[in-house]
Amino acid sequence: MGVEFRSILLDEAETRAAVAQLLDSKGGLARGGDVAGIMVSEGPDCRARVALRHPLLDGRQAITLDPEALIEAAVGYCQARAVPLPKSGRKRVEKRPEGLQLMIEVNWF
Repeated sequence: MGVEFRSILLDEAETRAAVAQLLDSKGGLARGGDVAGIMVSEGPDCRARVALRHPLLDGRQAITLDPEALIEAAVGYCQARAVPLPKSGRKRVEKRPEGLQLMIEVNWF
């Protein structure tokens, strides 16, 4: 059976942009707000703690994204920039020292 592995590394700025794009598309980012910071946990079931900033809010608001939301953010970011990705395949994300890595495993047979 043929198996192909693809991986795309999003640096910190790209990860922040990907999460902002996801939240904006789902109505989770208030007009004028932005993603102030992201902390991604280690391990295979990585989650992200996202700090949101808005000029009308006093201080920051924090939300947590599960692995599926991080995958959706990374895939959406790549699609918006015409980065070719396979539609099928097992997708997962991992924290790397350089940023967030999207990995796709495709079985060809």
